[in-house]
Amino acid sequence: MMSGRVRVTTVDEDHQEVVVDEPSHGEFFGFASMLDQTPHQTNAAAVEETSCLEVDRNDILTLLQRKPHAGMDMLTVLGRQFHAAQQLVRLRAGRNPNEIIEEEATLANAPRTPSPVSAVPGLSSFLFWSFFLAMPA
Repeated sequence: MMSGRVRVTTVDEDHQEVVVDEPSHGEFFGFASMLDQTPHQTNAAAVEETSCLEVDRNDILTLLQRKPHAGMDMLTVLGRQFHAAQQLVRLRAGRNPNEIIEEEATLANAPRTPSPVSAVPGLSSFLFWSFFLAMPA
């Protein structure tokens, strides 16, 4: 993402919208579906004015050919996203519905939790600029 913020969601078996991620500047979404060439299992909607850059499999291939170490950075990000998804499943699996209702009422004014990608300072920006610098002029 060049700028802005996106909310990535899915719908659970109770037909409730579940926020999976909220990537912002320098972060990305839809990466797994692009890599394995499957339909997206989530929805993405801009929550503020947003500018995104579309990257396809050939762009990733070019980046990895020119800068092989960028692959480790991508795997690190995907690993963090995987762990965040596991945590979300653990939290949702053992929740009491009454506790959820109470928590939603109190979290309405809580600050946003940072994306798992932002836990590694500069990683998403590094990936973004590595890709851009790898492209031919």
